[in-house]
Amino acid sequence: MPLLKLRQACIHPQVIRGKYVKFKHTMTMEELMMDMVAKAKVDLTNALRAVVSSLNGLAGINWINFEYSATIECYRSILQIAKDYEHVVKIDTLQMIHTLHNLAEALENHGAGVPHTLRDASLREEANALEDYYLKKTEEQVTLAKAHTIKLTDVVDEIAEGRPLGYSTWWEDLLGGLREDGRELLCRITTYLDDNKIPGQTSLSQRMRNLPATLRILAVWLADTDLAREEAMKSLAKLHNTPKEDLSYAAINCHLTKKRKQKNKKLCQLCMSGNDLKKYEALIFAIIEQNEEDEELYESDVEGDVNNRNKKLLSDLKDVEFYTIKKEGNWKPSPQEGVIRVLASYVKVKRLREDWIQDSTKHLLLLESVRKEFKSLRAEWQKISNLVAAKDEISMAKLRLRLPTEYELGEGSSSTAPKKQLEIVNVLQIHELPFHMTLLESELKSGQLDLKRTAGILLYLKNLQENGNTENEPCPVCQDKLDEKWSVLRCGHCLCFECIPTLLMMGSLGEVECPMCRLRTPKGEVSYVVANSRGDEEANNHKLVGSFSTKVEAVTVQLLKLRSSDPDVKVIIFSTWEKVLDVISEALKTNSISFRRLGSQSRHQNGLTQFKNGPVTALLIPLSRGSKGLNIIEATHVFLVEPILNPADELQAVGRVHRIGQTKPTFVHRFIIHNTVEEKMAISVDPDGWSDGNVTFAELFNLFKMETTKQPALNPVIIED
Repeated sequence: MPLLKLRQACIHPQVIRGKYVKFKHTMTMEELMMDMVAKAKVDLTNALRAVVSSLNGLAGINWINFEYSATIECYRSILQIAKDYEHVVKIDTLQMIHTLHNLAEALENHGAGVPHTLRDASLREEANALEDYYLKKTEEQVTLAKAHTIKLTDVVDEIAEGRPLGYSTWWEDLLGGLREDGRELLCRITTYLDDNKIPGQTSLSQRMRNLPATLRILAVWLADTDLAREEAMKSLAKLHNTPKEDLSYAAINCHLTKKRKQKNKKLCQLCMSGNDLKKYEALIFAIIEQNEEDEELYESDVEGDVNNRNKKLLSDLKDVEFYTIKKEGNWKPSPQEGVIRVLASYVKVKRLREDWIQDSTKHLLLLESVRKEFKSLRAEWQKISNLVAAKDEISMAKLRLRLPTEYELGEGSSSTAPKKQLEIVNVLQIHELPFHMTLLESELKSGQLDLKRTAGILLYLKNLQENGNTENEPCPVCQDKLDEKWSVLRCGHCLCFECIPTLLMMGSLGEVECPMCRLRTPKGEVSYVVANSRGDEEANNHKLVGSFSTKVEAVTVQLLKLRSSDPDVKVIIFSTWEKVLDVISEALKTNSISFRRLGSQSRHQNGLTQFKNGPVTALLIPLSRGSKGLNIIEATHVFLVEPILNPADELQAVGRVHRIGQTKPTFVHRFIIHNTVEEKMAISVDPDGWSDGNVTFAELFNLFKMETTKQPALNPVIIED
């Protein structure tokens, strides 16, 4: 299977689906290249992040060891790396804030004797500008969410006209005034509630057994909803008026720091506002109660003073499944609002008082507007929460490695007080410094190599992506223009073919030193690009539409050539893989070539009949399904998209056309990619030995043994028999 995937990737790159591929349809070559470039950018970003993280860590350890010159050198190295790679990738904003902030602090407090640069005076300004940039998008989202909420609130106020959510007394008069027809209305209410029962809750119909009870429940619900709406909007307005730094500080001590939950703990302002919104939500929406496993019951506080009996009890309860109630809204109206809808419908059907009909219509519109307003309130609260989290991220980004304080070590406290064992990621013990120093130095060396490698890959892919669209720069050695073919080094710089041997002789250990950046590239890693090839000229001559792999383009162009010379030509296309036929189908559709494909048994005969008797040019058949037992003498051409390891299968495929009853000349076209395993297969397969299965391991191994001299890949070789 790995060899099969490797062969598919080399010959038919469009049929491969990797974890980075997001396209569900057949990819064009441009989409495939865009996906490869995107993946290369991700790899380069990760490599750059690892290098910067190592340098920031080394700077922090040097600071602890009072080696301030080394600290400043590490931070300045990051600034230099950012400048070197700014044309392809940018350093993570939080990492750069950390570097600028701590470099400025190091220079201000410990910069005596360290040579200064022109940039030193503006480090604080750069850090502040990055902070503003990091927060700008989140702040804009908060502003937009607030404006949207105000807009929806104005709509609610316009409909309500200063009234509460009860709007008018139409529903009270209806429920209180009905006598003889009360049973019919109550039956309608009960039917609605039973049909729309919320999972996990008792149906409201059991409480609405009569109209007075229904009147009381609706009155209480509308009053509670009015109060909850007012409290939610007040708490949200309070969040806007409170400085975000104060919200962030309170949130750190509440929910942003992972701590064990404490009973009766004072919630931060953000959490209290969230709870107000949850209470409001539970009133105006249908809430589903679900059982949820409670993970807190499995946590044991090793820091606390837990006696042995409680420890044993907790260990015994490890095997018991505990569940708590999880409340989850589904944005459906609450049962109470549903009852009001039933009342409004009853008023219209029975053609009761005209003012009741008008008031009920406006009342339902008001309740619907309130639900829309709540969604905006919830989104506004979430944006504020994101802003508070972003403030906390910036504060955390400025922290560097340090030693624990006396309080964190538990020193200086009373003997009865338990020692603190806080898990703080930026705190190291004194005995851990040498180990982390060695580890970070090792990670830095490997990260720098990985950074150069991934940067070269990205530049190489971008060079391929721009091929044919922009003019290439001349060779930096001989200044010849790079038009048709050139070589690409690992760093991404390009040279002509003629200069590579010269640089190899000048280098050592079979490496090419780039004349631009001095990065060494092993001979085996030098890549080649060939443009303006024969296949492109043929494709242009026959007006090939779409972007496909080299082989698929060759198959399509050959079909166009045959059809131009003979409009009634019929061709059978065989492939080993169904996915390859998918790509060929896309190419034929794009170029308006009629075809049929043998698929399921029900459509098998229908497609075959249409190919034989209708104006259909091509018939696509998987080799395993259609190479035996078919008589298709109407066709005169057979396309073998890939070489076939079993010669008997190839003869069977050709025999669908070249058989008794055929009166026309027949042709077999084999499509083989030069300098690949396919060429080896076409040359090495022995019809006598391979048909009988008499294949040695050496013969199989030779199929995948490539030549030592690396040559640029050419177009498919089309062999006609």
